[in-house]
Amino acid sequence: MMEHRAAVAEIDVSAFADNPAAAKQFNAVDLARGFVAVLIIAVHTRVFMQIDETWDFVCTQIIGKIGVPYFFVTASYFFFRKINLSRLRHQPTGDEIKRLKYYISRLVKIYLIWSTIYLIPLFHECLTNDYSFRWTAFATVKGFAFGGIHYHLWYMTTLIVLILTVYMMFRHIKPRYVLVLAVVCAVFGLSMATYSVFIHSNLWSRLIDADRFFHTISRVPLECIFVVLGALLSQRRALPLNRTAALALFLLSLAAMTAEAFFLKSAGCDDRWGAYITMPFVAVFLFLFLANVTIKDNRFIPHFRRVGLLMYLVHPLFIFLYKQMGGTNHVYMFFAVTFCSIVFTAAIIGLSQRVKRLHFLSYLY
Repeated sequence: MMEHRAAVAEIDVSAFADNPAAAKQFNAVDLARGFVAVLIIAVHTRVFMQIDETWDFVCTQIIGKIGVPYFFVTASYFFFRKINLSRLRHQPTGDEIKRLKYYISRLVKIYLIWSTIYLIPLFHECLTNDYSFRWTAFATVKGFAFGGIHYHLWYMTTLIVLILTVYMMFRHIKPRYVLVLAVVCAVFGLSMATYSVFIHSNLWSRLIDADRFFHTISRVPLECIFVVLGALLSQRRALPLNRTAALALFLLSLAAMTAEAFFLKSAGCDDRWGAYITMPFVAVFLFLFLANVTIKDNRFIPHFRRVGLLMYLVHPLFIFLYKQMGGTNHVYMFFAVTFCSIVFTAAIIGLSQRVKRLHFLSYLY
């Protein structure tokens, strides 16, 4: 029976039961999840907005944009690691189907629980603005069905859809064709998002308006490439790059993404979704670099497998509370939200694992 684990970007410990060195190989990947969550908090709190416009742009539209693609790549890598994609096309095993059902059910439970929690800020907004009951009910149903009740929960709905979709793609299509299809999807997603500034079409404008409403039309194609790349990397017995090469390519691709971001800014892009052509390279090379970094085991590292997701899920709640208390300083907001998110995450994980009666808290992550 599978033991409980974080549903997103969680290493399947049983995969390394006979190979402790393999588990250590991903300690840096685990640690990075916590730091990536802090980057996302910096984006959502706009930590440099009141300090410098350029710093704010670099933080929110370049460095901070690495976070979610990194989550997608690692989530996909560790999910597909115990699935033989070549065999999957012929006949999936019972264990593989059970793994898929377990993983998706965990994601759905987490999504529903946090969507319910984020009804609090949604209802507060409706009451504050004196919205009608009909509008509130519509916003609630729309939130659960498309993109999430709160702005950050799109990650959960997109991951659920993509794990299922990519699994079925590998089930019926050869891997190289899956990659080609993912690239085509990425091109479509980019044309709906960042690069829509270069497309002048009434039909495309209406499609983009629909995307703003549903919040999912371009998101799924955009993020598909990260899930596919993570799945393909998981099938390799050895990492394709050494640490030096991966670091060099990561820095080079990050420089290219920086240039792309400033080019799009000068072209009048409205920063919608902040998606870039170079982003898949940045996310993959970062993962490969971290996977090549060996860090000794200690009692804290295993918890970072859960920290990143839980911090990501809870931090907008603390942003909401900070603003309700009248806070306006974005630097203070960043540090307050980060501190509260870390304390909350540590408390939830610790209590759920050490106090038997509080084990139900594990459904938060």
